[in-house]
Amino acid sequence: AKRRLAVSLSDSRPPFRFAKTTNCALRFMYLVLVKFLKGFGETFSKKFSQEEKMRIITGSARGTRLETLEGEEITRPTIERVKEAIFSMINFELEGRNVLDLFGGSGQMALEALSRGAKSATICDSNRDAVAVIKRNAQKTKLYEKTKILSSDYKAAINGCRTGEKFGIVFLDPPYGEY
Repeated sequence: AKRRLAVSLSDSRPPFRFAKTTNCALRFMYLVLVKFLKGFGETFSKKFSQEEKMRIITGSARGTRLETLEGEEITRPTIERVKEAIFSMINFELEGRNVLDLFGGSGQMALEALSRGAKSATICDSNRDAVAVIKRNAQKTKLYEKTKILSSDYKAAINGCRTGEKFGIVFLDPPYGEY
């Protein structure tokens, strides 16, 4: 049976033995590399975990932390860098517009639009737990009065919007596996 060679960054000892003839510089470079990778992994995980904490970027609710459901199978929040890029492109189109977010998740896209000056937002999600999170986030940002929250799938929401309500901006970010 073959033995597998496992490298652990929690230990600075190599998973092998250096030959007695290996010079000290090579041993030192190995230790520096292990320490660097260990530090890089910690820094990366800290940055990633901070990015996962969603917030309203700017506007009337600037800096408000939003909650989301656990697990990417249920909701897959748009990361902050992507959200910032989207709103940089449409920033001057938001003022006074009605916004529709068909796959709401946490409601962050519609709430960001409201925070930046949109007139109203209709947020739809078929998951009841997600709808509860959207409601809490809307209350937390103090934008609940401008928000209409629907607990239905996207087809029913579109059919329900045929009453003459018009939307200037529509966000469509469906879960990967379903659509």
